[in-house]
Parts: sequence; C-alpha cells; structure tokens
Amino acid sequence: MKFSDFEIFEDDDKIKFRQKGKTVAYINKGLLSPLISSLDLDKPFPKKSKVAEPTDDEPEAGDSEIEVKAYQMSKAYAKAKAKFFGAKITKFVTPKQRDFQHFIEAAKLAGRHGATAATYIKAQIAGLDFLQQGKGIFPKPNHLATEQAETRLLEYMQAEKRETNPDTPITAEDRRLPLDDNRRYQTRLRMIDWGQADEADAKFVAALQKLHLGKVQKSVTRYLEQF
Repeated sequence: MKFSDFEIFEDDDKIKFRQKGKTVAYINKGLLSPLISSLDLDKPFPKKSKVAEPTDDEPEAGDSEIEVKAYQMSKAYAKAKAKFFGAKITKFVTPKQRDFQHFIEAAKLAGRHGATAATYIKAQIAGLDFLQQGKGIFPKPNHLATEQAETRLLEYMQAEKRETNPDTPITAEDRRLPLDDNRRYQTRLRMIDWGQADEADAKFVAALQKLHLGKVQKSVTRYLEQF
C-alpha cells in the first residue's frame, strides 16, 4: 500500500487519512507543529550525490592482463556475431558472467600462437563453416576453448600465411629472439605437432633450431621426410 492510496483532509485539530470514503487514521495537528516549525522551508533539500560505480562493460584497473585480453576477445566475438546475423552488436560477455571463462581460455590460446582476438574469432567461424559444409553455424562461447578450436586457428593461420608469405624467411628478429619468445617459431612448431605444417613451415623451424640449438629435433627431421 502506498501513501498515494489515501485521501488527506483537515478536520478541526486533526489531519485525517481516508480510503474508499472511510477514515482509517488521523494525526493531531498539535503533534506536527513542532516538527514543521523546525524546518527551514525556504532552504532546498540537498540532492543525493551519485557515486560512480564500475560497470561490467569495461575491465577494471585491478584486472589481470589475461582478463583484459579476454574482454577484447568478447568484444570481437560480439561484433562478429552481429555481422554474421546482420544485426546490431549484441552485449559483450562480461567478467562476472559464467561464459567469460571460455573467453579467458580462448585468449590464452590466441596468445600462444600470436593471434589477435579478431583473427581467432574469424578462424572459428571459418572452421565451423567448413565442417558444416557452408550451413553458417556460428560458434558458441564453449566452442572457443577446445582442442578443436586451436586446430581451427592453426589451419586458418596457415591458409592466411600461404597467401601473404609462402616462403617464411628468417628475419633479424628471428635470429635475435630466444626460441621460447619467438611466436612465429612457436606457432609453426605447434603446427608440426598437430600435423598441419607445410614444408616451408617445417624448414623454418628446422633452420631456427639449427641456428639456436646447433641441431634439429628428431621430430622435426621426421616431419620433413614426408615432403
């Protein structure tokens, strides 16, 4: 029941509250007068100040680097989903939602292979489209953090690399960086592990191993023998 549900009337020394034509309560005016006289009615009531609270839409200052990257992955996913279905951008999956863990794992996989969030999502769309024979299946968040998702990424990156840089030459940075810190090397070594590397990939890995380790790993040598 709200205060607005009552009708209020003055009657001699009383203020009466009525509902449906019946008096249900009253207050003596004498009880209210001390309260009213103590108020400065010419002074406006102070406005309640608004406190800015952090929202789930953006990462907060205390978030880890991987959480920030996961949020970027969520944004790329939302934009790709909107484009895929020809709709407005949907809400991003935020850190407080359960599905955000899938984006954390996806960000880790993308970082392992030096892929951007946009490239990672494109790889998943392209890979599922191939598997579904062009039926247009859009990946769900739980599709982004599986071994199959990593395979789709590697296959997509391999196809992209063939179009842009088929020979994969060794650069000055490849010579300078330790193998553990060289993303181009780590990505192609992973491709060999998955059986997805072409001859140029394998030769690139072998050349860097010979340069940095003084020898080529047996697994890489065996892989090269198939070409």
